[in-house]
Amino acid sequence: MTTTGAETVVRPARVRTAAGAGVRRGPGFQHGGWFVAPFLVLFALFVIWPLVRGLHLSLTDANISGEGTSFVGLDNYREALDDPERVTPRTAGGTVLADGRLTTVLEPLSWNVIRLA
Repeated sequence: MTTTGAETVVRPARVRTAAGAGVRRGPGFQHGGWFVAPFLVLFALFVIWPLVRGLHLSLTDANISGEGTSFVGLDNYREALDDPERVTPRTAGGTVLADGRLTTVLEPLSWNVIRLA
């Protein structure tokens, strides 16, 4: 009996799973970023930039005209928390009470909206 040097290799059939079915990852796949780009630009413009700018302004002694600003660090926060007229148990309690009332009103409304959807 003679044999050749090449052996026959049997490979199992490729099974297509549900997760991979219909997923195309060819040359056009990277263009999906163009669909996300407008959202990212608007999100950065209207959410990220105001947050960063507000944090920056809170760490300076800026006034409404924006002139003569200098970095003061956490002094603004320290001054606000040390002022007995601004932070009292009454004002803190009022904030918690108002927040609780708002949650009490809005939460059942959100249940109705979710139920209608």
